[in-house]
Amino acid sequence: MEGTWVYEGSDLQERIIDLEERISFLVENDIPDAETEKEKKKYESAVKKLDQELAILQRERKQKEKE
Repeated sequence: MEGTWVYEGSDLQERIIDLEERISFLVENDIPDAETEKEKKKYESAVKKLDQELAILQRERKQKEKE
């Protein structure tokens, strides 16, 4: 979205926090406020994509913790 800032650094924890906040905002604000079914599906799709990305980062973090 225009006007939003995306963390692009290399700190894994900060990237995880950023994704969690984005997911939370979509679920708590954008999806309930969607005016059309098409818009709602777009937001739900974005949540699924962000959830997948978050899962990848969480696996990376667990791997690094084991090392």
